Amino acid sequence: MNSSAEINAVTQWSPPLARVDGSALCTAAEALLKGFLETELDVHVIYGVRRVPFETVFRAAELEANQSILQRNGVRVVEVQDASRAIELAAQEAARGRRVAILIPNDDLDNVVLALAQLSETPLGESAGICVVMEDNPFAVAATCPRRVCRRAGFTAVEPCDVAGLRSGCDAVLRLSRATRRPSALIVHVSILRSGSTLSVAPNRQVSRIDHDAWLRRKQAPRLGDSADPLRIIRGLELNRLEHLPNPGEREQYGFLAIGASAVAVRHLLDELSMTGRVPVLRLTVIEPIDHAAVSRLLERCHHVILVEARPGSVAPRIVAIAEAMRFEYEAIAAAGAIVQVDCPDLAMGRHSAYAKQSKEEFRATIRTNIE
Repeated sequence: MNSSAEINAVTQWSPPLARVDGSALCTAAEALLKGFLETELDVHVIYGVRRVPFETVFRAAELEANQSILQRNGVRVVEVQDASRAIELAAQEAARGRRVAILIPNDDLDNVVLALAQLSETPLGESAGICVVMEDNPFAVAATCPRRVCRRAGFTAVEPCDVAGLRSGCDAVLRLSRATRRPSALIVHVSILRSGSTLSVAPNRQVSRIDHDAWLRRKQAPRLGDSADPLRIIRGLELNRLEHLPNPGEREQYGFLAIGASAVAVRHLLDELSMTGRVPVLRLTVIEPIDHAAVSRLLERCHHVILVEARPGSVAPRIVAIAEAMRFEYEAIAAAGAIVQVDCPDLAMGRHSAYAKQSKEEFRATIRTNIE
């Protein structure tokens, strides 16, 4: 009986790219392809050099079970000789009004910095889009930082923290490319490209007739209109997550600002210290442009903020600049002699809850640290 059940399970098994609901164990390569299949903004071609770390994408696309799925959705995975050729072909496809993706290993970025900058100079058409998937490998290529390349080229850049974020990031990057009429980048840390995860899958754009009901039930992405403001799309899709922020008027001693894949390290650290849910954390997924409002909210609610990033120094100076601008603003208000009345009932009510064990003098000292 067990053998017949196993045979039925094998015959009913379907590859992750064909799943329309439920969960599926996906490698990073399968999650990337699944992301391009699920997005409402169809991708026609994926160009890349067939070598580590993107060799697994080509192997997954060559599987017989996956070839029919890619063909049904009109997606081609094309191998090219180098990254410069991939960028050239992507520009030609975009000029025809198509959406394309480019896979660029970290050690190739140095050779295509100028080509990427030139790619961003010509605005894309309304139906076109370019998603540049960049590997971030600070261990093997310490000198070339994908974040700095994106900033120099004028790309919006999304940096997922895990395999699930890699899958959903495909749709976000294509939306940002459509909004800005420029290529957008998906920066993926090498640790994510080498891993896998169990994902809750959704139907592809094109499904077989038997899966049509599941396609009708699939969750639609937020309707963000035709806004050209990338920050509106970033906030609408909730790409940056601010968690466990204290109540207005309260300030925590410490908070974390995690960039991309470093959010996993922060999560594990707080789990080990049994402090999950007790420390404010800002997961900054979009690093170009940086959402100053989200960063400012974290800085206002914490005495000390610890910045964690895969490449130290690539984002930190910009966060420090935001903090310095806030300090200058508050110092200007104080120097002008302005008196600001702060209505903060939560802080007063804290005298009977969070600060109930403090003396009157200690509680007044707490108030002074919250009102500047």
